[in-house]
Amino acid sequence: MKTRGYTLIELVVVVAIASIMFFVAIPALRDAFFYDRMSKAIGLISRTVSDLALEAIRESVDFYLVCDLEHGSIYTLSHDMTPEKIDQQKKRSLYLPEEVKMRDVYLLGGDEYREGEVRIRFFSGGYAQPALIHLTEKDRVVTLFVEPFLRKIRVAYDDVSVNHFLSMKEHETR
Repeated sequence: MKTRGYTLIELVVVVAIASIMFFVAIPALRDAFFYDRMSKAIGLISRTVSDLALEAIRESVDFYLVCDLEHGSIYTLSHDMTPEKIDQQKKRSLYLPEEVKMRDVYLLGGDEYREGEVRIRFFSGGYAQPALIHLTEKDRVVTLFVEPFLRKIRVAYDDVSVNHFLSMKEHETR
């Protein structure tokens, strides 16, 4: 009985098909695992909030996280900065990844902003002005809540309204 193996042509065809599939799949996998733009935006804002809260305590000065809704950027200011220093800080803005937009910012106890620049205050006493930031990317919406006493943000991977969030907070305190 004679066993039959694969011919060189059959092996080349299989390797070629596998290579094509591999090269087609790589960009999608790379983006999914390494370049998730929404995760980058959340990380950028989260690190900035944490650093800013600690800096306000360390420097004993109130600081602001400025969300520029028009340009999709954030920058930080201290309460005692001169106009020249403010311009310098604005030039060093951190930009959200492409396609990720700040839809709106809501300052709890204040107003909802859909355009312009919004300042979220971090007090030298170690607490922050509570705020909701809605980020969008295509059809995804993520809600970030600036925690007033924890020096961090809480992330909800859906579109949380202010009223819904307040009722959740009220339920947590009971």
